[in-house]
Amino acid sequence: MVEWWTRVRTVLVAGVAAILVAAASGGGCGGGSSAGTCPEVENGAAALGLADGTRAAVLAADFSEDMERARDIAQDVADASDGTCKLAATGKGYRVRVPMTDDEDDERIILVRVMARGGGRENYYRVSFPPKGAVDEDGEYSSDEGATHHEISDDAVSEILDHIDKIRDRET
Repeated sequence: MVEWWTRVRTVLVAGVAAILVAAASGGGCGGGSSAGTCPEVENGAAALGLADGTRAAVLAADFSEDMERARDIAQDVADASDGTCKLAATGKGYRVRVPMTDDEDDERIILVRVMARGGGRENYYRVSFPPKGAVDEDGEYSSDEGATHHEISDDAVSEILDHIDKIRDRET
């Protein structure tokens, strides 16, 4: 659980940074504003909670922390399984491509997605073998999305590696 002061610090940094960027861009408003206000400064003030931007700033901080956690898990899985880790196409998580075997001629892969957000879900992972599908918590193939999208826990890396081992054992 994120401490309250971590969130406050993140919100303050975002707000102050927006105001400083506005000030550094030629006096504040990059060409001015006909209404006499500066959108950059207003956004910074909103991020500081001086307007309705508090919720958005906290959500952005939470998403950033979730993405960092997803990246760390995905990279740990890639390192432990000789896989490759890349940002997912949606930009809301990471994709790990794990070779099925050590044989360079074997082009089969196991695909792991570690996501901060996506498909109405938050903080989940999914392990699949493309010709057969995704696996449930027991490592069995399933078409039930509720069973194949696993909540990220403190043991996520070992859980994912267990799924990879089960697929390799079954398919090789």
